Amino acid sequence: MEMKRIFYLKANRKEWNDKFNEKNKNLDWTLIKNRPTYEGGVLYSARHKKRDYFELVKPGDLVILHSTHIHSSRKNKEGTIDRQEFIPKPRIVGISKIKKRLYYDDRYKDYVINIDVKNMILFNKHIEIRELDIIHNNLLKNAEPFKVGSNRFGLTELKKEEYEIIMDKIINKNPELKNKIKQLEQG
Repeated sequence: MEMKRIFYLKANRKEWNDKFNEKNKNLDWTLIKNRPTYEGGVLYSARHKKRDYFELVKPGDLVILHSTHIHSSRKNKEGTIDRQEFIPKPRIVGISKIKKRLYYDDRYKDYVINIDVKNMILFNKHIEIRELDIIHNNLLKNAEPFKVGSNRFGLTELKKEEYEIIMDKIINKNPELKNKIKQLEQG
């Protein structure tokens, strides 16, 4: 059996929740290889300048889901929403799998990959990046998603040992998800 690879996806996303997924009929999330934005879709550009992970992902590979911001609404004196803001708060919010490897999609006139939403596990208690204590953990300090200068890369790869450290933190904070996560890893 071929070893699954583990990827780390960073996205400025406000809708990392089950309600959003249900509303969109659990459509898989599509990551566009080259185009930075797309209006009207659930799409994310995640191209890495040094290594093209789009070429490497395969169905069944695991993806740690990281959210870089939280969404906030500001109300004016009348109590109506004045403006929407994104507030930096980097945290790990879930885990899923690659559903479909790189293919050309005519809708977006680009190459894309799909992340499985139906089997996605969203954590009840998020792991804030500061909780990983990266500065004092030599293994995580050198992990590609956390290296200085890699913040702008949306899709990076984790080594097995790095993944295990992160998953220990996640399961310690969300013990009720342990079996569900094991099923996702093995399935």
